[in-house]
Amino acid sequence: MKLPSTLPFVRRSRLIAPASVIGLGLFGLAAWSLGGQGFAASTSSNSSVFVRPGAARRGSDSSALGAVSNGVVSWVHIGDLHIQTADMQNYKDFQSILQELNQEFAGGVNFAVLPGDNANEGSDSEYQLIGEAIKSANLKVPLYAIKGDHDEKSTDQAFEQYLYPRPYYSQDVAGYHFIFLEAMNNSGANSLTQGSTEWNWFASDLRAASAAGKQSVLVMHPFFLNQLPDVTDFQSLVQQNHVIMVDSGHTHTNDLANDGHIIYAATRSTGQDTEGAVGVSVATIDHGIISWKFDPLGQFPFVEITSPGDSPLITSAAGIAHGDTTIDARAFSTAAIVSASYQIDGGPAVSMTDSGGDLWTASWDSTRVADGEHKLVVTVKDQAGKTAIDSILTLVSQSDTYSAGNKSFGPASNLLLATTADIAAKGIVVTSANQGGGPPPGGAPGGRPAGGPKGMATIVSLSSGTLTLKYADGSTSTVVLGGGIELLKEVAASTADLTPGATVELVGPPGAPTALVITYPGATSSSPLPGPAVTATNTEIATVTPSAPVAGTGVTLQSGNRILLLVLAMAILAVALIVTLGIVAAR
Repeated sequence: MKLPSTLPFVRRSRLIAPASVIGLGLFGLAAWSLGGQGFAASTSSNSSVFVRPGAARRGSDSSALGAVSNGVVSWVHIGDLHIQTADMQNYKDFQSILQELNQEFAGGVNFAVLPGDNANEGSDSEYQLIGEAIKSANLKVPLYAIKGDHDEKSTDQAFEQYLYPRPYYSQDVAGYHFIFLEAMNNSGANSLTQGSTEWNWFASDLRAASAAGKQSVLVMHPFFLNQLPDVTDFQSLVQQNHVIMVDSGHTHTNDLANDGHIIYAATRSTGQDTEGAVGVSVATIDHGIISWKFDPLGQFPFVEITSPGDSPLITSAAGIAHGDTTIDARAFSTAAIVSASYQIDGGPAVSMTDSGGDLWTASWDSTRVADGEHKLVVTVKDQAGKTAIDSILTLVSQSDTYSAGNKSFGPASNLLLATTADIAAKGIVVTSANQGGGPPPGGAPGGRPAGGPKGMATIVSLSSGTLTLKYADGSTSTVVLGGGIELLKEVAASTADLTPGATVELVGPPGAPTALVITYPGATSSSPLPGPAVTATNTEIATVTPSAPVAGTGVTLQSGNRILLLVLAMAILAVALIVTLGIVAAR
């Protein structure tokens, strides 16, 4: 951070100005010791950006959150890492992704996010590896993080030391409100259980954002809402308070769903990918219009149409084309993007204008086409001559009306499947509602590589070695045990664990899985997950909203240390002022 060339005070004597500098610096240090838990630095070749979680700056955006203007926000979602050791491929892929954030995405996205399951076993050494990678990258893009079920295997200490100093928090970015949640506990202060410390904070924070007229995005680990302890209250809260998107991890697959009001997205795992190449997703909200697309690692140029809305992702009239319609597309590459153009229904290419921040724009008179869906294609070209395209189905309606239709709440019954070219082009591979749903706890037990689509189901019955399962969409299937099917949970499992009501995850095709993973016991929905209980140790998390993300490795100061630092700073300040006044009096 550069200091101004002219200091904002009058030099009355040769000693007062330096003393004032000392005093102001110590006063700032004292304020920092009261307001924040720590700080992290992200540096580039010619500048340094210091990002300190602490006192809220609600309603405004830090310059560290990117150059994107209000009304348009973009972020990079890095799939579940499952970091274990530095010699594994997922750690190397993570380092490559961080490099891409700096070289290709910086300046065009506001932030990046780690969606949980960061450390595979939740160990200090795994968290330290993640922190070292982030610190070494000198990120130019702020990085947020939340916890997943694997992270819950340990206490919050390592997560808060190396990734983010709070388990849940919120941030305003480009006019939108982002709430980052710890959502994998079924009970305790840090859980989305009615009346818990986190729930009370979440409800209050979301309602305040809604009252201020802000649209909100929830970032949490689970994609399917049946993994939450209190779905009914969750549904009521988000439906009444302008939540427009839920961004998740956990499924290990690229997933999209639209319930008519909210878009749900999950991104392919970095550490245990099961359906294709590792990469990241880029999500954008452009004046209320949501877009999402997966970018495989190292594949550039990349372009994503952000306005008008893609028909399967429209949740409001904002996404519908009518009259003079703005066409926006965000493009990234290893070389500068030099041109962009759009086409409607295969018509002539029309040039677009570089609007800065990797955003290209044009105006289109939608009255020249009939109401209905039309194919919009944007093509970009970089300085190296490489091209990329994105295509959507834009919905034209000169009446500018939108109807959500009769859809149920949540993603389970509203998945967007790769059975259409439009959805497949976004990186979606899932073709059945029974696919996706979550990875096995502990990753690949016994070194067995994770593979094959996964499904989530509830046990209905077990009779004579035949297991009857019910899926989220209401369909059922049977699995004949034996034939090489493994039964797994956090510890070795047996058929005694297959009780009605238990939740299992299927490794392999739903009709012929290679393993069944017991993720929830067959008692009640309030039964805790296996593993150590997590309890709140600092009620400060319920009242303080961090204002900026950790962009490097966080250095955390506990409350007692901050008070000590404050006392020390004030003492030095008093000495400096006494010395200054004595010298001035002597003169």
